[in-house]
Amino acid sequence: MTPKTSADLIKSYFCKCDPTPQIEIKVIPSYHCDLKCKYCYNKKFELNPNISNSDPEKIKNQIDHILGESDKLKVIIEIIGGDPLSTFNYPITEDLIQYLKETNKNIKIVVQTGEFSIKKILNIIPFIDGLSYSVDISSSPKVRNFHNLQKIGEGCKENGVDLQIQTILNILDTSEDILQFIKICELYNAGWIGLEFPQYQRYSKNDLNHQITIYLQILKSVKRFPYISIGGAIIESACDYARRNLYKSSCLCGEKSITIQPDGSLTPSLHTNLNSKFSLTTFAKIKNKRNNVLRSGICSDCQFWDVCWGGCMAHAEFLTGSYLNRDEEYCYILSNILKSM
Repeated sequence: MTPKTSADLIKSYFCKCDPTPQIEIKVIPSYHCDLKCKYCYNKKFELNPNISNSDPEKIKNQIDHILGESDKLKVIIEIIGGDPLSTFNYPITEDLIQYLKETNKNIKIVVQTGEFSIKKILNIIPFIDGLSYSVDISSSPKVRNFHNLQKIGEGCKENGVDLQIQTILNILDTSEDILQFIKICELYNAGWIGLEFPQYQRYSKNDLNHQITIYLQILKSVKRFPYISIGGAIIESACDYARRNLYKSSCLCGEKSITIQPDGSLTPSLHTNLNSKFSLTTFAKIKNKRNNVLRSGICSDCQFWDVCWGGCMAHAEFLTGSYLNRDEEYCYILSNILKSM
């Protein structure tokens, strides 16, 4: 997609935003990552990361066109991956951050990383607005990032940078371990923590029931942590249901979120299986079609539709072979949690 055609698409893409609009631009310098997390849904890129396809100048051109069509919007630019601080991506990310600072636009710059090098992280903190740091409790290379939390928390506090923690749970993590970890993240100045079990795994019913138990124990303990917000898709949906904060869609993809791929092309989603099928112009229409199919079919009598909307299209396709189906695992977990609340 060329910048000329993308400018026209962007104008219509975000024209239906709310009166106080906010959009997210996710930027992927490349899919290169130094980690080898078994649960990563982009792990197919580990063997062939296509880092030669990375084109930083085309990425900048796309950002220019998006910002040019969104002057009245609050824009969050999140640099993701792969890992933006990997050995290959780090110089690209540094250059992108410098470019973004020089635009003088009202944008929030966020970097999402699981990098272990404390030096790299502390180097970029003064130049960004938010850091989303991946730390796991067990069973992945990101466990070692726990040792960086105190210094990162201090660096973020000193520079006024919002710190979020992203944690992928393991089936062996106990509720006691998770709650203790949340307390430590709160102690080290994290304002938000996202807790989720990995997607694209095909869980047994026993595993799904175990996840329900863990999520319920976390939800019952939320008030113990007054200085940190606890999130993740399941937890946030459960809390929103209790507060009657109802959704207008299953996700932001195709509506208020856009992704710039390493080659500078625009896609509506982070999920490559959907991006290969649907363009920026057709994605929202496909979501509407799916909503109609579900609402008139298997989800027609569901009392939890307004905080679910069938779950993730990409994960539904992984589980069932069709993006028009519901995400069966997400539905099972969320509905049983909400029935128990």
